[in-house]
Amino acid sequence: MRLLGLTRFKAKEIAGGAATAPSFRSAGTVAGTTGNTITPGLPAGTAEDDILICTILTGGNQSTTGWPTVSGWILINGYTYSVFSTAIYWRRAGSSESATEFDLVTNDGGNQYGGVVTAWKDCVSSGTPYTDYSYGVASDSNPDTRATTPTTDGGILINFFTVEDDSSWSVSPPPGGWSLNDDQTHTAGADLRIFNISYDTDTEDNSTQIDSVSAGTLSSNENYGSFGLVLVPN
Repeated sequence: MRLLGLTRFKAKEIAGGAATAPSFRSAGTVAGTTGNTITPGLPAGTAEDDILICTILTGGNQSTTGWPTVSGWILINGYTYSVFSTAIYWRRAGSSESATEFDLVTNDGGNQYGGVVTAWKDCVSSGTPYTDYSYGVASDSNPDTRATTPTTDGGILINFFTVEDDSSWSVSPPPGGWSLNDDQTHTAGADLRIFNISYDTDTEDNSTQIDSVSAGTLSSNENYGSFGLVLVPN
């Protein structure tokens, strides 16, 4: 099924020679509730200048109440699809980090609310750490990645997914050429699943589009969010 709502931001290619490609360090423990507050676990081994990315979802409509403003975190995008809302944030890790609380203004209808923080190493140490961001939401049993043409040499393409239920996999991720980094579920409210897969863009020329693919097949149709971006190397 075609995803709704496409936004893309492009940044200039980084200068210089070869760089170590960014890679997945670890994921913190998923947090979930039917209330307004979650504190996703801090990824193990988080180091200074790691890029931390938090993906959150709720089974309610956040289009009127908005997303949390969290000190030190930058909201990349938040999106509502019917009675499913999802958002993605980032921050650059400092010399000392702790788990962060994300507070909704209101949890519409007391639905499930959950989030996961992941850490990514060897990313650019200043400025915006990503290019080629796009997003979409849909309801389907086959959550799709975002089609992306990387504009940065040596980056890593990551697709983050938030799923409104914890339906089991009929066909597990990742698809061919991709790596599964993290896949967690929580039983808060009507349950939820958050996972991500990545693709080494060094295997492609900058001008080559990496097509949208199904990340896997769920046992039933679910509302889901799909966020794609390329992390820039240091």
